[in-house]
Amino acid sequence: MRKVKKLRLDKENTGSWRSFSLNSEGAERMATTGTPTADRGDTAATDDPAARFQVQKHSWDGLRSIIHGSRKYSGLIVNKAPHDFQFVQKTDESGPHSHRLYYLGMPYGSRENSLLYSEIPKK
Repeated sequence: MRKVKKLRLDKENTGSWRSFSLNSEGAERMATTGTPTADRGDTAATDDPAARFQVQKHSWDGLRSIIHGSRKYSGLIVNKAPHDFQFVQKTDESGPHSHRLYYLGMPYGSRENSLLYSEIPKK
């Protein structure tokens, strides 16, 4: 069962901060908006870290699910890193690209390495 987003305004900051409830997976992030600093004349309030940032409180189970979710997808990101680069100079003088960079990488949604390339424009 999916939880519904709930919007609440913080009464301490006169409605300038918004926070959203997170689902059990911790996939949604808190969205915050700050007050414009041009309207305020005081610079002391901007130097105070507590006045600039607001952190949403979580239960221990909520923190556990956020950490579990972040660890679950970290291996997927590491495996997608491109490797084995090879620069090849192009022989076409009239083209807009001077070199082609070949590399092995995983396209999104794939589990296998593929030969990919990117073209480098002329200066």
